[in-house]
Amino acid sequence: MDPVTLATITSGVSVLATECAKGLAGQGGKDTWARIKSVLGWKGDPAPENLAPAVAERLAYDEDTACTVIQLLQQANNVGSAAAIVGNINAERVVVIKDQTISGDFNIHM
Repeated sequence: MDPVTLATITSGVSVLATECAKGLAGQGGKDTWARIKSVLGWKGDPAPENLAPAVAERLAYDEDTACTVIQLLQQANNVGSAAAIVGNINAERVVVIKDQTISGDFNIHM
């Protein structure tokens, strides 16, 4: 997945999780966070300092899960900041590149 998309999703999830942990999220936010944790396969909350790396590691090579997380954040009207962060990501097309090999003759002129 491209780094910008991954960072954006990670930020959205991190904001939502932080709002829930601080008691600032409404019931819709708490429900969305619970669903995201379930999609990610987590039983509990990661430690705050491990949250962003755990999200990024889990989603970096998993297009389907990334799309599901984006949709959960976008569909939940009352998750506020988290939904705004991922609002412009097209969840139907998140490209994950695991390996890439380029071969051939290249002519680069600068």
